[in-house]
Amino acid sequence: MQEIPLFNQYEGYVTHIEEQLESFGYSKYHKKGLVNFYCKFDAEFYNLCKALFVDNPDDFINGNSIQSLLISKDFLDRKVGNKLLFRTIAKFFLHSLFRLFGKLKLSNKNYSPIVRRGYVEDTESLFDNNDVLRLIYPFPISASRQIKYIRYLARNKKKYTISGFGYVPKDIFKFIKDRNYYSLYRLENRAAIRHGLELKKTNIKLVQCSDEYDIGSYWFYKVLGRAEIKSVNSAHGISKYLPYQSYTEFHVLTSTQKQFYSKFNVGLTLSIRKLTSNNKIKYVSRNELVVVFLSQANPSSPRIVHADEQKILDIYKVIARKYKNVTFYIKWHPNSSNFNAHIGPVKSCSDVLYGSERNLIQFSLYSTCQVDPSFGGHKFLVETKYIKPSFVFTNDQLIVGFTELSEYICMQLDERLGVCDG
Repeated sequence: MQEIPLFNQYEGYVTHIEEQLESFGYSKYHKKGLVNFYCKFDAEFYNLCKALFVDNPDDFINGNSIQSLLISKDFLDRKVGNKLLFRTIAKFFLHSLFRLFGKLKLSNKNYSPIVRRGYVEDTESLFDNNDVLRLIYPFPISASRQIKYIRYLARNKKKYTISGFGYVPKDIFKFIKDRNYYSLYRLENRAAIRHGLELKKTNIKLVQCSDEYDIGSYWFYKVLGRAEIKSVNSAHGISKYLPYQSYTEFHVLTSTQKQFYSKFNVGLTLSIRKLTSNNKIKYVSRNELVVVFLSQANPSSPRIVHADEQKILDIYKVIARKYKNVTFYIKWHPNSSNFNAHIGPVKSCSDVLYGSERNLIQFSLYSTCQVDPSFGGHKFLVETKYIKPSFVFTNDQLIVGFTELSEYICMQLDERLGVCDG
């Protein structure tokens, strides 16, 4: 069975793992880190839950069916697959290279009081202060996107250096030798802790970030917090990622995120922030009528996202051929390899479009653009058989079922074009 996005991003999924781990007798020191680790890597439990979800989504979300499932106590002793093995080895080499060249450029005394930890340009719009040192970490999902970002920083004379977590040969050799999940857990948390201890020796006072999905973030910011180095995380989109975090402050985008993270992080300062954007906005002319499909398919997306988006595009192309006086765009995900590709009558668009409810319609499966005010117009989300945007969005967002999608778009266009029956 393939991965299904969003379905495991609810409190009951995490709570069930947490309760069972407590019965295994793990120390309080490791419990939170292990809950994060199981949430990210325990594929067996994930697949058992997914089967229940597919069979009866409502029963699963209500928490009835999940109670019968057990996580495996021997999970940490199990062997990792080849894909994860080679990906982890590649991660070790990339971080080691970034650390080496970053240290050649920067000594401990050259750090700014405020650093911004990131990978690509998306962190630039999350924080107001630009007088910071940017720490750039490996981004293998799209090396070209990262290179473009680094060139932008260099061209605009912004302070930056490349950096990496503290992976060391001893730990990676143990991981290769043992090849189990415990050695992976050990490798990741030790690398994060080691990097935190390195930054502790600098003059850093504040770390800005957007990395609640990173398996090492819990340990990294825990070390910084104990050194009284403040950390402020701005949510990476509308998803709910690893439940336990060690930030000083966490700026989320939705009330569902705030509810989720507050349950698992007593004492964490949570607030809902307004989305800002450094994207260049293109205004739609009053005389135009434009429809934009905001694609989320990219190399790291589950296959079901690609499959469902293809079904949406098939419908979208039919509608585009029907309405000759309307402009139809697809805005690809920044990490997509199709970035400039046109799909038949549907043109590719790289701009952020802004217009009124009357002349601009934008839709997606579960894009953050839904709550981003820089993406204007009439916006809605599409619910498919297994992708449920209601899991992460509040109920004030408009959601249209896949089977009603064609009828809904045509109805909206007819209304705006003044077409009526009879």
